[in-house]
Amino acid sequence: MDAERARQLLEEERAAVQRLRDEPEAQPELQDRELNPLGADAGSELLEQEFRESMAVMLDDDLRELDAALRRLDEGTYGRCERCGVVIPDQRLMALPATRYCVTHASQRETPRRSGSRGE
Repeated sequence: MDAERARQLLEEERAAVQRLRDEPEAQPELQDRELNPLGADAGSELLEQEFRESMAVMLDDDLRELDAALRRLDEGTYGRCERCGVVIPDQRLMALPATRYCVTHASQRETPRRSGSRGE
C-alpha cells in the first residue's frame, strides 16, 4: 500500500475512533429491554456506566495504536511485521490499519503459551 493511501486510511480510522471517544452518545447502548423494560434502574445505570468506561479504555487503546501506526508510516516501517519484517498484505492493512504483525505472528501473539512446551 502506498504511503498516501495508508495515511488516509489511518487518519480516517483515527477520526472515527476519536469521534466515538469524544461523543459517548455515538457509542452503542447497552440496554436489556426484556429484563428492564424502562431501562433506568440503578443497576442498569451502573452497568451502562461501566460499559461506557470500558469502551473509553478500548477506544484510548485504539487511538494509541493508530498513533503508533502513523509514527511507523513516518519512519518508513508501516506495513511490515514487527517480528519478521515481512510485508503485510494490503487486504490485512485495509481491515486492520494499525496492525503491527503479519497473520502468522498475530495469531502466535493471540495463542496462550503453555508452560513446558518446546521453543520457549
